[in-house]
Amino acid sequence: MLSYCLFEEENHRYRTSDYVWEVHNNGNLIGKEIATGRICFTWQPHGSQFTIHTVVPDHALKFRIKRPPLLSKETILDSLGFDASWVEIVKS
Repeated sequence: MLSYCLFEEENHRYRTSDYVWEVHNNGNLIGKEIATGRICFTWQPHGSQFTIHTVVPDHALKFRIKRPPLLSKETILDSLGFDASWVEIVKS
């Protein structure tokens, strides 16, 4: 999950009459564009997830995150200026 593609797309309303809806063999509801047959929507009722499938334009900015070096716990606490007086251990 270190490679990404960034682009903007104008929000618009979808006319339900432009799509045909059917239940996929895995139980998901899919919406296909009538004009092209392309899958545009997927609803996963078991996970309550709704996905709008979008074609990524050629002008989209593609980038990859290079793995930064791992920081030790001590390095992070030092950079925050952590002081042990911030914490009180309470024994039960």
